Amino acid sequence: MSLPKAGSMSWFDLRAKDTSVLKKFYTELLSWEYESFGDGYDLINLDGESIGGMCAMHDDIIYGNSTVLYLTVDELNPAIEKLKSLNAELLSERIDISDDHGCFINFKDPAGNYMALWASK
Repeated sequence: MSLPKAGSMSWFDLRAKDTSVLKKFYTELLSWEYESFGDGYDLINLDGESIGGMCAMHDDIIYGNSTVLYLTVDELNPAIEKLKSLNAELLSERIDISDDHGCFINFKDPAGNYMALWASK
């Protein structure tokens, strides 16, 4: 699978207190399947490919019940500096998932949307 183009959406996270309701809804609507990734997080799979995630809400989750869109960048550190120069509200430090899954940072855009930037490195 090729990496998403820089500037495009690469991932999304759905959040809910009771993910079983969402799982049932989206399985019936779109035939999604789910795979546990640990700590209340499930990968959303379609036709054998992971397309997004679903997270059980905890008190320490910074976005509440919002969907988070992940936008692709070529390299995360320069993009973080760009966010800072644009006075974006950073909601996390850089988070390195693993060598296979890349890294991301959470932020709020000027309209208050919860977003994330993702890069493979």
